[in-house]
Formats: sequence, C-alpha cells, structure tokens
Amino acid sequence: MIKTINELKNKRITGIQRICDYWQIITDECKVSIYNPVKYCMQSSGSIELRNIRIKDIIEHTIIDVIYKEFDYLKIELENKNTILISLLEKDYLGPEAACIHFCTGQLLVI
Repeated sequence: MIKTINELKNKRITGIQRICDYWQIITDECKVSIYNPVKYCMQSSGSIELRNIRIKDIIEHTIIDVIYKEFDYLKIELENKNTILISLLEKDYLGPEAACIHFCTGQLLVI
C-alpha cells in the first residue's frame, strides 16, 4: 500500500524537536521532518516561528486535516484549529525536499 499525505489525518502529535537545521514532528505512527520554513498559525493571534511555540500548543493534539497546495504550502490543521504551515515556495527550498514523512511501516513520502 502506498502511503499518502492524508495518512497524517487523525494522528496524535507526541513530540516535536529541532534536529540540527530542521524540525521533526513525531506522531503516534510517523515522523514528519520539515526542512523548509515553517510557522505555527494560531486562529486567535496570528503566526509565530516554530522555535517560539510553547510545546503544549502542539503536543497531544490531533491532526484533523492536511491541505497541500502545490508550489505554495502544506498546511497541517490541528483539532484546536491552529495550523502548522510549511512553505513550498520555490524561493524557500533549503534542500531537495521541503519535508518528508517517515511512516512506522518503513515507507517514506517526500514532499
């Protein structure tokens, strides 16, 4: 079975960490490594850089939707209506990929 980006839906975030020059979001079934610029967007008060979040704002929240807009962004919406917004703009690429999802099955999805 080929995994898709929609496999992130209904996953609970169990951790987040900065590894060298990228972010990794850990869920109960996969790890999302983010290499491009990423922001945490709060419904009530705008957006902040991921490095400035309070861990409790993300940990133990469930992903309810994933929106992919080619050449623009990847948006991960949490059940608290806040989002993790990953830039897919060409000018923002820091490596060959913007992000990748490492599933517990061993499958890898490169974005």
